[in-house]
Amino acid sequence: EMFLRTYNAVSGVSGDLILSTGYATSQDGQSGSIYLGTGKSSSGVGGSIDITVGDSHDGIGSDITITAGDTLNTVQDTSTATGGHIKITTGSSSESSSGNLIMQTANSGTNGISGQIVLSTGDATSGDSGAIYIGSGDSSGGTGGDVHIGVGESTYAGTTGGSVWLNSGHGTVNSGKMILSTYDAPSGVSGDFKILTGLS
Repeated sequence: EMFLRTYNAVSGVSGDLILSTGYATSQDGQSGSIYLGTGKSSSGVGGSIDITVGDSHDGIGSDITITAGDTLNTVQDTSTATGGHIKITTGSSSESSSGNLIMQTANSGTNGISGQIVLSTGDATSGDSGAIYIGSGDSSGGTGGDVHIGVGESTYAGTTGGSVWLNSGHGTVNSGKMILSTYDAPSGVSGDFKILTGLS
C-alpha cells in the first residue's frame, strides 16, 4: 500500500494536499493531464476509487466540486472555443449488463429535509440555452427501456404526496410548446396514451 496524506492538526486546520500539473505558457500548448486509476484484474474484481470528504462534528459537511475548464475566447473560430466537458460513464460488459449510474442525495436527519437534486443547463446571452435530454437506450433484441418519473410517498398522517410539475418556458411573445405523444408503429398499433388519477 501507499499512503499520501498530511498530518493531523491538534488545533486548527490540517494541511492541504494539492495534486496539480504545471501551466502551459505557449499559445499552442496545453497543460498536462492527471490520470487516476486502478489496475486491471485478470480473474477478479478491479479495484475501486473512493472520493470522500471528512465528517464534521459541529459544522457543515464539506463539499465535493468537479469543474471542467473554462475557455477564454482568444481565437477567431468561436465554434471551437467551448468550455470543457464532464463525462461520467459506467463500465461495459461483453457478456452481461453494463453498470448502473446512481445519483441520489442522502437521507435527512430527524428534523430536516433530504437534499435536492438540481439538473439544469446554464443561461445564454445571445443564443439558445442548452437542452436536457432524458432517455433510455435503443434495443436491437428486446424492449426499449422505460423512463419513470415519480415523487415520494408521504406516510405521515394528514400529509399529501409530492406533486409533479411540467411547464413550458415563458417568452416575451409566445410561451414554449408542450408535446406529449406516443411513437409511430411501423406495423401494428401505436402505443396508448392514458391520463389517470389515482383511486380515492
